[in-house]
Amino acid sequence: MNCSEIYNVTSNRCKFVQKNDSQCNCEKVSVSQYSPGRIEDDEILIRQIYSPIHIDQETGKVNSLAFDDAKDKGMSVNRKTYK
Repeated sequence: MNCSEIYNVTSNRCKFVQKNDSQCNCEKVSVSQYSPGRIEDDEILIRQIYSPIHIDQETGKVNSLAFDDAKDKGMSVNRKTYK
């Protein structure tokens, strides 16, 4: 599989990757043409959580449902940038 195919998938991206890259080989390369390079071990990543169902209303903290969704639906991730 050409890893750039992942970037072009518009729905069920997680299932596509699970089916076509079960050995996680695409983690070793940049998937997007817009990426500055593969993510290095020392980089800080930021997860974006927007859905109210992913927040515990009593504590205001992220609940486990967010990570269940990340497993099969995906979850936005950004690199933290420094200036």
